[in-house]
Amino acid sequence: MKKLACVLLLSLMATNTFAMPEYRTEMQERLKASKKLSFDFESGIAVGRVLGLFENYFGNINIIYDPKVDQDKEITIDTGFNNGLVTFEKVLHRANLQYQVVGPNTIKILPK
Repeated sequence: MKKLACVLLLSLMATNTFAMPEYRTEMQERLKASKKLSFDFESGIAVGRVLGLFENYFGNINIIYDPKVDQDKEITIDTGFNNGLVTFEKVLHRANLQYQVVGPNTIKILPK
């Protein structure tokens, strides 16, 4: 029974919704409130580079990476005009990544 409880707890920790829920909602609202933006990289762009654009655009958000994330992986994407949260989530989905909010200004990028 203890093993089952540990497995459930670890699986919850691996999902986006468990990590720092008090900061997650705040971060999502900040990203939603942004001006609409669009990314169109049909010829490809490195994941780390496109996520760096988010850091520059929002200014007060730090993105850190799990060691398993290949920041040089090239993706092609056309996000259309959306708020920052939708655009961010589209980029992560295209790169097969997820995120956790680990602090008031920090997002950690993880593989799915």
